[in-house]
Amino acid sequence: MKSLIIIITLSFLTVHVYSQQPTDSTLVKIVYTLGGKPDSNHKRASTKYTLDIGRSISKFYSYEKSVADSLLISQLEIQRNLGGQISINNSSKLAASDKVIYRSFASGISMVFDIIGMVDYRYIDSVKDLIWKLLPDTANILGYKCTKANAHFRGRNYEAWFAPDIPIQGGPYIYCGLPGLILNIKDDQNTFEFQALSIEQLVNKYPLAISQSKSTLISRAAYRKLKEMYYNNPEAIANSQGLYFGQGTINGAPYNPEELKKKRKLYNPIELE
Repeated sequence: MKSLIIIITLSFLTVHVYSQQPTDSTLVKIVYTLGGKPDSNHKRASTKYTLDIGRSISKFYSYEKSVADSLLISQLEIQRNLGGQISINNSSKLAASDKVIYRSFASGISMVFDIIGMVDYRYIDSVKDLIWKLLPDTANILGYKCTKANAHFRGRNYEAWFAPDIPIQGGPYIYCGLPGLILNIKDDQNTFEFQALSIEQLVNKYPLAISQSKSTLISRAAYRKLKEMYYNNPEAIANSQGLYFGQGTINGAPYNPEELKKKRKLYNPIELE
């Protein structure tokens, strides 16, 4: 059995977690893979996400997007030094998620950032409706003895495995509330599954702070409605934001509205309620 010695002081004061920016550093980094088959028309696919753990907050974000952003910054820096016109190839970013979730350990409140169309949004989420049932089953994941738990959460039934020897009441996405880090969680339809790939206690810590980028604050209900509208009719959302598709190209290929419609995925979010 492995144990992870983590000194995390959950001493964030009763001041609202997002009324001022905490000073924090990443102590532990967990990489998860998200595998799933959203609907019968698509093959199973997987992508990676990162969970940064600090003393007072955590940050969950797309691993692919962070890599793509780093490459984009490098592209810009190289072309800036060479001079001339700057061109950007960001096609690798298209499959990555723009969603970033910050969570306060003390308050349990999360701040969720996402981009819909061309606009940055954020909403506040408090996960109070996630009630776990602990089970006697055990398993070994990445060398840690894990315990099983079940829950019904926002329209889906979940099976989770958490490690009591890792004293972090958190996990991928917004899942939390178990007495140990969640290393695996999936729904009973096998639509979404987060699986921990690696756990690293950092020697060279890096800053962990809530994003200061400009974004529009909306309610979770409004965000869900906008997200569904974007999946069903991205052109309408783009038009409302001042972006219009003409007879130009997308990634070098002629734009064809009918072909774009065929490529749309059935809207099937993790949260159904």
